[in-house]
Amino acid sequence: MDFFSLLVSLLVDLSRLQIVWLFLTFAVLLPASLTLKVPNFLPFLNDLVKYGKVRSLPMEKYNNNNNTLIRYIEVPKK
Repeated sequence: MDFFSLLVSLLVDLSRLQIVWLFLTFAVLLPASLTLKVPNFLPFLNDLVKYGKVRSLPMEKYNNNNNTLIRYIEVPKK
């Protein structure tokens, strides 16, 4: 069994919700987190997965390098 037929058989076994979740994860969220100036986006997702809710506060600050406004998420310390 080659790789393509294995991939197709795995996708057939998945439900529609799992396919949508995989698409959102790898085609939307991951590239957005890598290309946008959101340095703490992955910890935000980690917080959402780990605790089941968002405990973070959105904040805005100026980047010292080129004076551009960047948006990031600050997770409170435990």
